[in-house]
Amino acid sequence: DGPHFLLNDYGLGFDEITACNLLKVNLDGMLVKLPRTLPVNRRNINTGKGRVFKPGYVLHSAIHAARDDVHAIWHGHDLDATA
Repeated sequence: DGPHFLLNDYGLGFDEITACNLLKVNLDGMLVKLPRTLPVNRRNINTGKGRVFKPGYVLHSAIHAARDDVHAIWHGHDLDATA
C-alpha cells in the first residue's frame, strides 16, 4: 500500500498551503487520496498533467525510496534564491 508522502499542490503560493490541500502520492507518482476536484486525466504526474510539481516529486520520492527510515523531508526556499 505504501510508502506515501505529502506534497504541496502545484500552483499554490507558499502562504496558501495548508494541511487540507496537501496531495498524498506514492513512489510511482500516482495520487493516492484524490482531491474531489481533480479530473481523472490529472491524477498521474508522470503524464505532465498533474498538479504536483515534478522536480519536487523527483527529489522527495528519491529520498523516500532510498531511505525507508526517513519519515519526513523538508527543504526551504530562501527569498534571495526564488525567482
